[in-house]
Formats: sequence, structure tokens, C-alpha cells
Amino acid sequence: MNMASAVEYTKEQLNYYRACYVMTDILADGLRSIFKQEWDNRYEGTKGEWKDEPRNGLDFWNVESPENKRKHAHLLTTMVNGSRAEWNCTMLFYAILSSDCIHSLIPAIQSNVEGLQKLRKEVFTGMPQDQLTDAEFENAISKVDVAFQALGLPTEKIQAIKNQTSFGKEELRDVLKKFANFKQNKNQVDEATVYSDLGSVHNRLSDLDKAKECYDLALAIRLEKLGPEHVDVATTYNKLGRVHLLLGDLQQAKEYFDRALAIGLKKLGAEHGDLVTTYNNLGDVHIELGELEQAKGYYNHALAIALRDGVEHGNVAVTYNNLGNLYGDLGELEKAKEHLDRALAIRLKIQGPEDVTVAGSYSCLGNVHLQLGDLRQAKVYQDHALAIRLKKQGPEHLDVAMTLNNLGNVYENAGGQEQAREYFNRALPILLKKLGPEHVYVAATYNNLGNAHMNLGDLEQAKKYYDLALAIRLKKFGPEHINVANSYNNLGTIHRALGNMNQVKEYCNLALAIRLKKQGPEHVDVASTFNNLGNLHKDLGDLEQAKECYDHALAIRLKKLGPEHRDVATTYNNLGNVHLHMGHLQEAKDHYNRALAISLKELGSEHFEIAVMNSNLGVVHTDLGDLEQAKTCYDNALAILLKKLGPDHSAVKTVQYNIAELQQKQQK
Repeated sequence: MNMASAVEYTKEQLNYYRACYVMTDILADGLRSIFKQEWDNRYEGTKGEWKDEPRNGLDFWNVESPENKRKHAHLLTTMVNGSRAEWNCTMLFYAILSSDCIHSLIPAIQSNVEGLQKLRKEVFTGMPQDQLTDAEFENAISKVDVAFQALGLPTEKIQAIKNQTSFGKEELRDVLKKFANFKQNKNQVDEATVYSDLGSVHNRLSDLDKAKECYDLALAIRLEKLGPEHVDVATTYNKLGRVHLLLGDLQQAKEYFDRALAIGLKKLGAEHGDLVTTYNNLGDVHIELGELEQAKGYYNHALAIALRDGVEHGNVAVTYNNLGNLYGDLGELEKAKEHLDRALAIRLKIQGPEDVTVAGSYSCLGNVHLQLGDLRQAKVYQDHALAIRLKKQGPEHLDVAMTLNNLGNVYENAGGQEQAREYFNRALPILLKKLGPEHVYVAATYNNLGNAHMNLGDLEQAKKYYDLALAIRLKKFGPEHINVANSYNNLGTIHRALGNMNQVKEYCNLALAIRLKKQGPEHVDVASTFNNLGNLHKDLGDLEQAKECYDHALAIRLKKLGPEHRDVATTYNNLGNVHLHMGHLQEAKDHYNRALAISLKELGSEHFEIAVMNSNLGVVHTDLGDLEQAKTCYDNALAILLKKLGPDHSAVKTVQYNIAELQQKQQK
């Protein structure tokens, strides 16, 4: 123990403090070991080893009888979280001696644990306040020592406490607080708290329907017992809102958050720290509703309040993270990265490197680095997030599914379409199981699978997934949501590949109208739609209109993403195509070379897009009469395409045909 800042007291008071320490801390440590030993003996082969995880607590709760759940609700509200470090001696004695989980103890364990329970009660209820003689202290501690030896528990700490001559202020304050809780029975809580805490356990395990059921029970009790304007009712509204948000029921989530805010404003005032959670929740639901400016207002209000408790606070990290995600959606990527970096730094310091909140920060940073075109760093962050979430939350948690989706997006952008599809297919069954077939997260995964299948050349399957995503999004969001615009944009792309030009124009115009209204004329998503419209006009032979659309896209992307982003490279490539068709060969060559230089730097030499750009340069070099350079470009393209797509893909056959024609020209 830390002996700094020691406090002066009499010998009898020191005996008292030492006895308190043994009967709270040392005894609790021993009982925690006994409980784990007995649990593992009974359940390691079925429910699994006790690892102090929420799932362990839920298993404990599920074995307990309804009578025990009712009778010992004040204990189970903490025990259901599964962490023995949070269990005091009263909880541990109940778990070992009285619970339905641990039964038929061998007599030696039963008698010694019962003896410790009796001794603790005698010492705590019999000793005068702040005083204990040497004989009384020695008698009590010797009994604990004997029991620990009989139970096979270590006794070094007991021996050390016998020789201890002082306590630090903090240690003493902690010991006396635990003793006071025992004496005054401060752990009593109502049934609503048990249901609320159990709902939180289900929520952490992503069992959302069970979480909702528990929160509904807690709300009903609190409304009846406390009335509709109590702050505990507001807390329950917030928890129910989070569940409905995850379930995709956005209007119900918003309604609960609004109710929580109204109670908080009336009972606590607009600047109270407890409102940070509600403001953040309202920001989250407005993000999902596509109302980004409203979300920004709520997040900024939350941050202003949270910062009053200091910069290195959990609520500050949450709000920085939320603002970072918002700026990412707004296309302000440097601001997004700045806020997410701040959130990560706080969480690493407060929570440590393996906390699930740290995994959340890694995942969000990975998404922003993907938008910035830094694929390597994006993958590093998502790999970190997945490792933590698999370890802490298990393979079927919603957060694991979200990270699998994010990693799939990284591989898709890096040209690893098979790996991307694999990650999306791993995410989909988790989401379907946890959320059902019509959830917006399922729609996002269908959309991702559509992207992967399109890039693999399976156009009909891609269209099927895009149609599924659009149907869910229209039902959940309505016709003017940003995610609906994303689906329209993707359907425009697939119909172009299928040669359905009328549908391309319809979908692109629908996407552009929504994005201009919701995101403004300089958002990177607007640039994406201009790019698609440019593709349409090029295919229809309207080259001037195509060039105008590509120029719009390029201007936005240069401003928002910088000159070396891969989306800028894509636009240079498209402008090169237009100039080639217009007969402007030198302009086409310049644009293709710019595109290739950026892409080589960002994607490496074996990416599919490198093949496309080499093939384009092969065409323009052929038309310029530089046949040797054309052959080099075609050979580079063919090597990549054969490796990525195989010999039977149409893109491979196109390049092979171009090489054959080139060889005929060289022979003339």
C-alpha cells in the first residue's frame, strides 16, 4: 500500500483501521478467488470460464430464480455487470453461499466461508467506533488468517497488515467509505435500477430486443413511482432512445431524446453536466436523419458543457468523436481528423489501449483516412479496432460487424475485391441476426456488397444488392435522405455498366438534387454525382457537357481533398477520356499522366485502376504514333488485369485486342 501523506492516530484507532481494511479489501479479494474457483468448477465446460465480462454476469443472472432476483435485487444490480472487482463482500457472500449458481459446496469451503461471514458481521457490528484493542484486533485477524489457510488462499497481505504502522489519506478514506456503506446499507436500490442495469448488459452484448424489454420495464416502474418529470425517468428515456437508434427506429429514438431533454432542462437547467449525454444523443439521431446542421448544434452545445469538467474527460472524448464523424459526413476531412485525434488521445489516457471506446476511435479514424485516400493508415486503424472488439466483445457483436464492413471498404478501395466481399459477407449474418432484414445497417452492407460485385464484374448481382439497399433506405429514411442519394448514385453507376442510359440519367439527377439540397454545392458527394453525370454525357456522345461535369467534380475535389487524392486522379482520368474522344491528344496524355502519378503513389503498382490508366495511355500513345510506349503501357495493364481478373474477363480481352492491333501497326 502507498504510505504517502500518512495520518496521525492512536494505537487503538490504527487497529480499527487495519481491521476495516482486512474486512473490506483483503477479505473481498479472497472471496473473489473462491467464487471464480467454484464457478469454473461447475460451468467452465458449458457457460465458460469466469472472465469478469458482461456475458458472465448475464449467465449468473439467468441461473438465479425469480425469488432470488426479487429478494436480492439490490445486490444483483451490480453483480449482473459481471466484474468481480465491483462486487463487495456482501455480494460475494451471497454469490458463494446463497445463489442458485453455486450450490453443493464441499463442507470445508462451506464452513470456512460461513465463518468469515459471521466474523465480519461480529466485528463490524460489535466494535466501537474508531477503537479496537490489540487483543480484539489480533483475535479477529487470526481467525481470518486461519480461514484463508484452510481455503488455500494467500495470507501475505494479512501478515503485512499486522505490521503496518500507518495509512495514507486516500487509502484510509477508501477503507472507511467501504465500511460506512456496509454499516448504513447504502447499496439498496429499487427494482427499476436492476432492470435498467440488466438492459445495459444486454445492450453491451448487442441483444437489443432484450435491452429494450428491460428498459421498458424500468421506465414503467419509474413513471409509476417517481412521476413523469424525474431525472431517473429522463435517464431511462436516453437509454431507450439509444436502443431505438440502433434498431433503426429513428423517430422513436428522437422522441425519447426530446423527452429526456425537456426533463433535464426543467429539473437541471440548460448547462448541467448531465445534459451532455442527451445533447450528444440528439446529435446522433439527427446525423442518422440526415440533418447535419442540427446535429452540429447539439454536439457543440454538448462540448461547451463537457469542457467545464476539464479537457481530459470521458464526455469530452465522446463529443470530440461525434464532431469528428460529423465533419467527415460534411466532407471537412481535416477537421474530422483533428477532432477524432483529440478523442483518441483522451481515451487512451483515461481508458487504456484495449478499451472498446478506443476501438471506436480507431474505427472512426480509419473511416476518415479512407476518405482522405490514405488506405494504409485506414487499414491499420481498422485492424486495431477489430482486434480489440473481437477480444472484448466477441465475434457476433454489432461493433465487430461494423468494423468488418469498414475493413471491407478499405480492401475495396485498395483493389482487393475478393477480400472486400469476404469481409462484407462476414458482417451481413451478424447484422441480420442482431437487427433483422430491414435495418439501415443491413442496407449499408447490401450497398457494400453491391460495390464489391460491381467491381468483380458481376453486374446483375450488384444491381440486386443496390436495389435491396434502396428499398430499405426509402422505407426507413424517406425519399430525401443522403443515404437514399447514395443508393441512387450507385444505381446510376450500375445501370451505366449495364447500358441502361435512361435509368442512369434518372438516378444521377435524383442523387444530385438530394445532395445539393442536403449537403451544398461543394460537398465531395456532389462531386461524385457530377462525375457520374459526366460519364453519362460521355457515353451519350455529348462531350462538351461531359467535360463541364468533370470540371465541376475536379474543382470540388481539388478544394476538399487536395491535389494527390485518388478521387482527383479518377477525375483526371475521366477528363483524359473526354479529351481523347475530342481529339485533344496532348491534353488527354497530360491528364492520364497526372492520374497515373497520383494513383501509383496512393495505390501501388498492381491496383486495378493502374491497369485502367495504363490502358488509356496505351490508346493515346498509339494515336500519337509512339508505338513502343503504347506497347509498354498495354503490357503493364495486361499483367495487372490477368492477375486481378483472370484470362476470361472482358477487360483482359479488350487489352489483348489492343495489343494485337498495335502489333499489326508495328509490322507495317
